[in-house]
Amino acid sequence: MAAELGEAFVNRFMLAHLIWAVAASADGAKSVDPGAWVPVAPMNLARQEIGAARVGTNVYVVGGIISGPPSVNTSTVERYDTTLDQWDFVAPLPEGRDHTGCAAARSEVYCVGGFNAAREPTDTVYVYSPGPDMWRESTPLPLPLASCWAVGFEDKIYVFGGISTARVALASAYRFDPLTGEWEQLADMPTPREHLTAVALNTHIYVIGGRASGVPTTANERYNPRNDRWRVQASMPTARAAMFAGSYDGRRIFVAGGETPVLHSVNEVYDVKTDTWENNTAMAVPRHGLAAVPITGGILAPAGGIVQGHGATNYVDVFVPSEAVLPAASVIALALLAGVVAFAGAWIRLRARRTRF
Repeated sequence: MAAELGEAFVNRFMLAHLIWAVAASADGAKSVDPGAWVPVAPMNLARQEIGAARVGTNVYVVGGIISGPPSVNTSTVERYDTTLDQWDFVAPLPEGRDHTGCAAARSEVYCVGGFNAAREPTDTVYVYSPGPDMWRESTPLPLPLASCWAVGFEDKIYVFGGISTARVALASAYRFDPLTGEWEQLADMPTPREHLTAVALNTHIYVIGGRASGVPTTANERYNPRNDRWRVQASMPTARAAMFAGSYDGRRIFVAGGETPVLHSVNEVYDVKTDTWENNTAMAVPRHGLAAVPITGGILAPAGGIVQGHGATNYVDVFVPSEAVLPAASVIALALLAGVVAFAGAWIRLRARRTRF
């Protein structure tokens, strides 16, 4: 993963964790303490039920609900520069959307489906190109979808579950090829659901949680894109929907927050190698309807709802898993900062002694 952790983020990170050891490992990186939720720059606009995807060193947060009930969505899009810990607005969506599927492929951001202003699921697919800062329409979905989840994997977009015009949770799965502009229907998930989440990890895609008919699920199902087959994995301990789910180390998936419908702070970690779950540090600010985007140093958790159902916030933090790796430059900066703090402390103590005498 590219060394993009910005100086501003590093400073926040280091000030929160000056007790870390500063000795670097042989490859010039440093392991940090487990389970830290580190606040970073807030977004300009509070929102929930967002889409988010990363292209290069930037994370794009697309649409979302900005007020309600009744729900009012937005077409605005914000870009987070991970090198500066800074948010700014970029070109908006052609129309307001929330509960979209959002993923990146071939250095572009795909906004798939979602609710329109009339609260109807849509089949629209909008594609954002960062270079010209422009959106364009692409091939529509095979059917209108909202509350689905999209994943970018091997330069293709996969879309799982959601609801359509009948408002019934679906088991459907689709794959879009940006080169051909065609959608392909895949094998159905074993468990129909909406407000689910999914993470592409190594050679598989793990689809976790969600709900059907208002009932949250513990479902954890692994999809193999190479043979179009599903396998049921160990169930998530806590049933929930609309949660944060991301991976950092190629082995573990961190699933935090969500609602059942009560709001959750729980953070449960799935080990794909052992097919087991364990607890990790709970969210500092519990939320639902947020996203999880891996960046250098951790997993970005932008926005979300801070009360069940609504409560949009502009709060953003980064979850730093155990054994997260900081760039070597950050370790050097940490050592220097620790030295400055130690020197300042000694100087203050010396001044205090001189004052007494």
